[in-house]
Amino acid sequence: MGSSRDYSDPKYTAWRKRVFRRDRWRCRMPGCAGTERRLNAHHIKRWASHPELRYVVANGLSLCLTCHERVTGREEEFEATFSALAAPAGGDFRLSILMGRHARPQN
Repeated sequence: MGSSRDYSDPKYTAWRKRVFRRDRWRCRMPGCAGTERRLNAHHIKRWASHPELRYVVANGLSLCLTCHERVTGREEEFEATFSALAAPAGGDFRLSILMGRHARPQN
């Protein structure tokens, strides 16, 4: 599969549902009033750049449509915050290593 997404793909649909369930069907953006009901499953590490993380639940975060539009194109600014919010309780050492391997190098 290339960088385009098939939103009806059962694997993608299952990933979205797992992200929403983990986030209790609420926008996780800090400071969001949470009044908008329409949720998007946002990839913390970009879909096109990190195919190996496309279906990793900890690489996803539930955002309302308004918040999702605010971060689109600015994902790197929010990556550290979103990664912390999406981390499993108690942390997952294997996931930390995987996500760390795909972190953007610091200048």
